[in-house]
Amino acid sequence: TIGDDIAFMMVVSAPSGGADALRKSLVAAGRQGGLRVETSRIDVSTPEGKIGRRPSLGGAACARVELLGVDQPGLVSRVSSFLATHGLNIQSLDSRVYSGAAHATD
Repeated sequence: TIGDDIAFMMVVSAPSGGADALRKSLVAAGRQGGLRVETSRIDVSTPEGKIGRRPSLGGAACARVELLGVDQPGLVSRVSSFLATHGLNIQSLDSRVYSGAAHATD
């Protein structure tokens, strides 16, 4: 519910190049919105069992993005709009709402 803590865990894909600048922009935007943002690059397995970029993703790089903060109206919309504006695609998304003060924005 609105006002409780929320956590998003996403796998996103993006065109190769510029990953560090995108990460910095995402972290800065998260801070402005009162969210803690953590990212890490991930390798996905190909259908042949090899680690690398999946052809189905068009050679895009993948990253894990975790957002943690207070739930608020329009949050999902703002996050997805930010990602789309920066050329990122959400490959998977999981979210959880928690009661209490489990978030930290430092």
